[in-house]
Amino acid sequence: MCSRLGLYWIHEGQVSTVTGQQELATQHVWSYARTPDGVLWMGTASYGLVGWDGNCFTVLDSRDGLPGNVIYAVSSAEDGSLLIGSEVGLTR
Repeated sequence: MCSRLGLYWIHEGQVSTVTGQQELATQHVWSYARTPDGVLWMGTASYGLVGWDGNCFTVLDSRDGLPGNVIYAVSSAEDGSLLIGSEVGLTR
């Protein structure tokens, strides 16, 4: 579940915070999508795109080629690529 305070998951009636990336715990997570390889990708308010494979985090931002660091929408395409909606437009 996305919120202005990070990402939470519900399992067996218990709500838990996704932990391990301090920045994510304080970030507004706007959207998320899971790719066929099982990575959960999250669009954040200023840290770009954050991927979580269940063990570790990957952070991609403008230094990695994204057009901007505010990611409003993320969707997984059939071929496994991501469609990313940022403050400056749509990227694949």
